[in-house]
Amino acid sequence: MNLSVMQKIMLGYVVGFLLLSAFAALTLFNGKQIEATTVDLSQTKIPALITAASLKSDLQVQINQLYELYATNDHAAFETSHQSSLAMMKDNFSKLRSLDEYKSHEAKLLEIGVKQANLANNFVQVMKQPEVDWDAAREALSAFSASANAMSQELDSLVKEVSTKTLSSAQNSQQLTEQLIQAGIVLAILVFLGVITMAYYSHSQVSKPLKAVSSQLTDLTNRRDLTYRLKHFSYDEVGDIVNSTNRLLEEFQKLTHTLYGTSEEVNRTIKSLTDITEVTRTNMSERNHKLRSAALNFMSDIESSSKTNGVQKDIDIELHRAQLKFIQSHLKDIDDGTHAADRNTDVLRDSTIKLQKLADNMHDQIRLLNF
Repeated sequence: MNLSVMQKIMLGYVVGFLLLSAFAALTLFNGKQIEATTVDLSQTKIPALITAASLKSDLQVQINQLYELYATNDHAAFETSHQSSLAMMKDNFSKLRSLDEYKSHEAKLLEIGVKQANLANNFVQVMKQPEVDWDAAREALSAFSASANAMSQELDSLVKEVSTKTLSSAQNSQQLTEQLIQAGIVLAILVFLGVITMAYYSHSQVSKPLKAVSSQLTDLTNRRDLTYRLKHFSYDEVGDIVNSTNRLLEEFQKLTHTLYGTSEEVNRTIKSLTDITEVTRTNMSERNHKLRSAALNFMSDIESSSKTNGVQKDIDIELHRAQLKFIQSHLKDIDDGTHAADRNTDVLRDSTIKLQKLADNMHDQIRLLNF
């Protein structure tokens, strides 16, 4: 299938538009995923990790508070700090509930939390006795520490799961970003190659053929030969220009042949008119000369006969006058006819000269058209 220059250029634009559209779609899709990952990390995962670390810190604070109560037995100070710690832990647990991963750990954390609260209450009750059972207090404190360690381990498990998914999301976001960068690099390379291809195509398929056509037209002008035909090697718009020029040359060649035939016909007509004019002038001159000679001879005969006739002299004189008058009028008609013939001949000669000029102009036009 032969495509025209415009069709090829439009095809290049369509391919470029499709590439840009694909890159735009990829950018939009990856951008939304990157945005969703960033939002999830900034608003959920990272705050959850911070909250889990805070919970572990609260557990350690509670252990320290119990040890401090064990050492000082100051219940007033313990209650104040312990209630504040419990409130902070409650708030942190409420923050963890926004995590999807928390659901699989929620039951166990609640169980450990209830157990830990009971152990803390038992320890406090032991420490409130007038006579503190230090062995029971140490056992309660040890049990609370073990429960705190169990909750810390469960929180570590939750943190590990959240960290794994956070890392996976971050890696996925990084891959999407790298994919966008790679796509941008590939697109830039394709655009660069497309520009080079279009430049090469414009030179090889447009500029170079047009230069070749221009060179052939210059050669045609120098040759001055309507039989010369342009050559082309493509079937696009440049080929159409060459074909149109060749058709125009063919029309000029036909017109030249027609004009040449017409010029030859005019020359033959001019020759015929010239011959007819000369023959007519010669015949008219000879005929008028003969008529004039005959009239003059006739007048001479009448004058001679009038001198020898003496019988009816008056009658002969009148007749003689009438005859002379008649002959003179005919001589005048002959002279007028001669002048009219000369004028007509001159007019015919002028027309012939004009026709000859027209023929010469036609020859000049033929020479111009025939280069």
